[in-house]
Amino acid sequence: GNGGGYFAVNFSPRVFNGNIQYSTGGGASTTIDFDCSNLGENIIEVTVTDASGNVSTCMATVNVNDVTAPIIMCYGESSSDQLINNGSFESGDFTGWTVVDFTTPFVPYFVGPISNGAGFFSDALPTDGGFLAGNGFDGAGPDESVLYQDVSIPTGVISATLSWDENIDYDLDSFCIGCSDRIYEVQIRDTDDNVLEVIQQVVALANVIDSDNVWNSLSVDLIAYAGQNIRIAFWQSIPDAFSGPAKFALDNVSLNVASDYPPITIELDENGEATIDPLDLIASTNEACGIDVSAADITDFTCADIGTIIDVTVFVSDASGNIAACVAQVMVVDLLAPVLTCPADQTQDPGPGNLFWEVPDFFTNGEATATDNCTDPVVITTQDPAAGTLLSDGVYTVTITAEDEYGNVSTCDFELTIESILGAQDNELNNAIAIYPNPANDQFTISNSSNIVLDNAMIYDINGKLVSQINLQNMQSEKVVNIANFASGVYMVYITGEQSSVVKRLIKE
Repeated sequence: GNGGGYFAVNFSPRVFNGNIQYSTGGGASTTIDFDCSNLGENIIEVTVTDASGNVSTCMATVNVNDVTAPIIMCYGESSSDQLINNGSFESGDFTGWTVVDFTTPFVPYFVGPISNGAGFFSDALPTDGGFLAGNGFDGAGPDESVLYQDVSIPTGVISATLSWDENIDYDLDSFCIGCSDRIYEVQIRDTDDNVLEVIQQVVALANVIDSDNVWNSLSVDLIAYAGQNIRIAFWQSIPDAFSGPAKFALDNVSLNVASDYPPITIELDENGEATIDPLDLIASTNEACGIDVSAADITDFTCADIGTIIDVTVFVSDASGNIAACVAQVMVVDLLAPVLTCPADQTQDPGPGNLFWEVPDFFTNGEATATDNCTDPVVITTQDPAAGTLLSDGVYTVTITAEDEYGNVSTCDFELTIESILGAQDNELNNAIAIYPNPANDQFTISNSSNIVLDNAMIYDINGKLVSQINLQNMQSEKVVNIANFASGVYMVYITGEQSSVVKRLIKE
């Protein structure tokens, strides 16, 4: 079965006229346990011994079959399950439960239509169906009783709620002389019977009568025990011997768990493809003997699958051929940014007579490239400084970006150096021309220590905009330039002569 994966075969002794004629002997077990490792045909040696010690053996063939199909849940599915077996005792007995009663109970544990403590109290009627469980909560104490059931709360559940109805009446006054309190608890235990938590307690007080015949409906959250095997125990303790009648009734015990698995996300690779193992689409499995074969109607995904939830049917089979299926919801995503190639570090010369170098579109001229697994071509690109920006001499970091249609961004940068290459006459003029003071406030002076005749001085702001032009043709050795109306910042002063030019950097405070 799914729960334990084993069962027992009982070899009963032959009986004639009430006397055992032979039985399994020699200290061997009278039961044989089989589990999933024994699937198929098994040869068992059976030995019997009579009262005179005569021994006989034979070989038995036992075929072990798993007839229970796997239970699977796929990603994207939701479910609600009831884990308590026979919680309303509608089988008419304790099927699914284990009872450890008092050694000498006043009213033994029973399943029936009413509970009234042997007639001392009003009838407690079932709250769900036609049966309930009950006892007399009294006996030859000190003693304990417990009614319990073992359950396994699956991993991944989003809720696990235990609920039950209980009805307790008692008379510890009429017949009680110097008696003690009795205790009833609902306990969560491990399967080794260690108490992990007490979730409900009722103390039947000495010298008190409680006969209201009231059903209490209780519930508690057990999500903390997800992924664990636990024992739900209804425990009673009586410290004295027959110190007063009582009535206990239990009904409608349930442990509801809910699972809600989100769709599974699959990431595409650098080729825009993805392949998934069908088992990876299964969120939870309940199969004692294990999954032997798995398959899915879709296992390969591409860029065309992005943007919609895809239903994938998953099939599994155990080693005995029992089949189960579920439908997984798959979300395909592209999380890979474009592959971006940056231009190499470079040095550019504005050229003769030019103060600035105009930045090109590095994608248009082919120096920068971007490729992507799902977006072709990549059209969302930027560069900083932008194409068309005028740069004067200096060293700049150019940042390039590329973005695909799913928002994945790549970035790279390179170093761009703008350096004007001066000719011989330019060098001579560069050495002869000076501007001062620098930084300047309201004015600065252009000084020419050479015999080179100057033509003009053009002043540009840092963005390459011409803000002033001064005629220098009648200049002697110096020329004062008024910049009182200039905004604070950095300016480029482009001075031209007959056959040469020079650029000077000016700071306006």
